[in-house]
Amino acid sequence: MGAEQLLSDYMAENYNNILRIKSTDDARKQSTGLDHLILPDATPRMQLVARYEYDIKKLYLLPKPFKMWCSKQQIDYSNTIEALKSGRTKLKREKIRLGRGTHMNMPAADVLTLLCPFMDGGSDAG
Repeated sequence: MGAEQLLSDYMAENYNNILRIKSTDDARKQSTGLDHLILPDATPRMQLVARYEYDIKKLYLLPKPFKMWCSKQQIDYSNTIEALKSGRTKLKREKIRLGRGTHMNMPAADVLTLLCPFMDGGSDAG
């Protein structure tokens, strides 16, 4: 099974734990110095494991829950990460605020940032 399919499986199993929101990039450009809030299309129900900005098809994964999931599935996490780095997702590590643009006031976290051109929009709103 390919790394992108594994990623899709992970997202499907954690659908209710992913913040799905339109990108805040445009909002920051238009901002007048105040934080501009964007209403998410879906907020996590149990624990936040990822942020998906469906309009730019960018996914931010918290590494620990993904690593734990891989372990439960008996999938080699390191090989999966390497495959995602070299594949279409262009995985990279960075630090971001997963709740930016929302009322969730969270500190910046280390995340895995992926481009997901193979995914549908993700918005239930249309």
